[in-house]
Amino acid sequence: MPGPVADFLGAPATAQPVTGVPAVPGHPWLAANGDSGIHGDGWMSDTYTRPGPLGNDTRVDSLLLGSECGSIAFDHAGRIISNCPGLNPGLYLIDPAGLKVLGHYPLSGRGAGEFLKPGAFSNFGGGSDLTDPWYWTTLDFRSGNLVWQRRSGSGPLYNNNYAGIALGPDGTAYLGVLGGLISLRDGR
Repeated sequence: MPGPVADFLGAPATAQPVTGVPAVPGHPWLAANGDSGIHGDGWMSDTYTRPGPLGNDTRVDSLLLGSECGSIAFDHAGRIISNCPGLNPGLYLIDPAGLKVLGHYPLSGRGAGEFLKPGAFSNFGGGSDLTDPWYWTTLDFRSGNLVWQRRSGSGPLYNNNYAGIALGPDGTAYLGVLGGLISLRDGR
């Protein structure tokens, strides 16, 4: 049986911006780069010009919807817009400060019985053990070494199933997981 799982490992990082890289062109019909879709911009570059959490007194928040919110974008007011398929499928408008649902437009989807069958989560990696820990992990871009890790939760509902990370306008990191949405922000 595994021992206790630490909530935080490592030490806070120091920002090391990558310079000398041309800017990703904006898309004329989407929101500004960084806010316009699941991969950050219309070119799906997964790059951001704003910083993310550095590991200073981090806080993790979770919104359990029973649906995976893998596509994360931001509207003109900085609110999260996400299409979340799963047990409670729909288009969601979410307050980024506390991960509270502000609006929900239901969409059709599979019934709850499809997700409750034995082994339903076994194809998502990490096993089906309800105690498997999941972490936000920061690696040094230049060396590939681990800088810090912050536990996000345990069990299959915290599996991101390869969803991309979105950085909010204030630098908070958001990630769609099988159970809904989680966020990570620095406390100071």
